[in-house]
Amino acid sequence: MADDRTDNHNPNIVSDVAEAGGCGLKNLATGATCGLTARHAGPCDFMAPHAVPEALREKGIDLQSDEQ
Repeated sequence: MADDRTDNHNPNIVSDVAEAGGCGLKNLATGATCGLTARHAGPCDFMAPHAVPEALREKGIDLQSDEQ
C-alpha cells in the first residue's frame, strides 16, 4: 500500500498511518489527523492523534502490526 501513496511525501501526511492503510491527512493548524481508511469517500474525519489508532483498529487496520 505504501508504494502507491505518492501523497505520503507531503508534510501534512502522518506517514505511519498512511503506510498502514489509513488516510493520515493531518490538519497542520490543529494537529488533528484523519482516522479513516486511505482513499475514503467524503470528507476526512479529523480527530486527536491519540484516537487514530483505535479508530483505524475498528476498521481492521492495526498501526502496531508490521504485517498488513
